[in-house]
Amino acid sequence: MEDDSGTFLLAPPLAPGFPALLLEWQVEEGETLRRGQPIGHLLDGAGCSSLLSPCDGRLLEHWVDVGALIGEGQRLARLEPLEERPETAPEAPLGGQNPA
Repeated sequence: MEDDSGTFLLAPPLAPGFPALLLEWQVEEGETLRRGQPIGHLLDGAGCSSLLSPCDGRLLEHWVDVGALIGEGQRLARLEPLEERPETAPEAPLGGQNPA
């Protein structure tokens, strides 16, 4: 049974009336990801398009094999996002500034 927890890479909107074909995965299971990084490629009636990572994190598992036909909104892979770290103020320089 597939794990339904986590963040998912979903198939994007597709050209009307055409199924999409998963051409390749560019990231293997367990590899780290950066937001906007290409993860794979699809081919549909509009041409070839890249699947982009929605977050920084790690690709846990592919849910679709290369060569499979996919539908719009279908879950393609499960991702583990990095934990959000709160923004911190930059540290003040040590010592005072020398007047010029």
